[in-house]
Amino acid sequence: PRESFREWLPLLFRDVAGVSDSDAAFWSFVYPAAGCISTIAIGWVSDRLPGRRRGPICFVCFLLVVISLWLLWVLVKDFDENSPTVEYVNFSYCVILAAVLGVGLYGVYGHLATFAIDICIDLPNKDKDIVSAMSGLTDGVGYLSAAMSGILIGNVVDRVDSR
Repeated sequence: PRESFREWLPLLFRDVAGVSDSDAAFWSFVYPAAGCISTIAIGWVSDRLPGRRRGPICFVCFLLVVISLWLLWVLVKDFDENSPTVEYVNFSYCVILAAVLGVGLYGVYGHLATFAIDICIDLPNKDKDIVSAMSGLTDGVGYLSAAMSGILIGNVVDRVDSR
């Protein structure tokens, strides 16, 4: 999803909010920028919670993603670019929701390996090989899903558009 949104946002900004290609590309930076800031902030906050309680932070991040996607859907569901009087969606709302998406997705993704390592550290034997394997496996699954997301999201969009 992370990569799909990065590629999809300029199109959303241009087609639905009615901004130029250059403005759409420029303002798409809020998604990864907010994500980078959230990765640092979430790491800092989660390290200060008692007992390495990263689960609630992960839940809040996913909740932010669900809410922002729902609000984006509410904004664009009635948009019709073929209408004789095209009414574009409020661009500021789209940018803010893109930032919230970045916070939610990057915040969790940036700490997946940390979550996995925390689980391994709690194992009885605390084997370093298990910890490093878990970190590599987590990153590998993340990169594989990023590679597949374009294909999967594309198929979903094609099927929804055909209805």
